[in-house]
Parts: sequence; C-alpha cells; structure tokens
Amino acid sequence: MRRPRPPRQLPRLPGHHKEWVEACKASKPEDAQSGFWYAGPFVEALLVGNLAVRLQKHVKWDSDNMRPPNCPEADNYTTKLYRAGFDLV
Repeated sequence: MRRPRPPRQLPRLPGHHKEWVEACKASKPEDAQSGFWYAGPFVEALLVGNLAVRLQKHVKWDSDNMRPPNCPEADNYTTKLYRAGFDLV
C-alpha cells in the first residue's frame, strides 16, 4: 500500500537556469537562490587551485586584477587573445 505524498509546503521554483536568467534581467542577483555572493569567490578559488595543479607550483592570486603576480606563465590560461577586429570592448 502506497502512502500519500506529503503536502507541498515550500513554493516550487522555476528551476535554477530560469531563476538565474530572471535575476540577471532584473539586475537583482539576490533573487537567484544560488547565492552569487558565495558562489563567485568559491569558483574563483577552485579555478586558482586548478591552475596551481596544472602548473605544478604555488600560485598567488590577485583578485582585483584577476591574474597571478608570481606566475607569468599562467597568463596563457587566464587571458584570451583575440584576433584583430574581434576584441571585447
């Protein structure tokens, strides 16, 4: 015998993709339940860790300039060179 499902007590969300897009369009990152305030720095730290593993050395990270000052060879992984006429403005 199957038990009845419990009543829904929390409002159902539209899904994290749609929620994120709606928060971006409204310029309200706090509306996205994913926590940009937490996720952004967390992902940045994770990617710097990946960079250190790839380069097999300690990498100091300058968050303000988005580059490692002690590791110039990391620039190949942290910046993108665009062809003439395809630069980002």
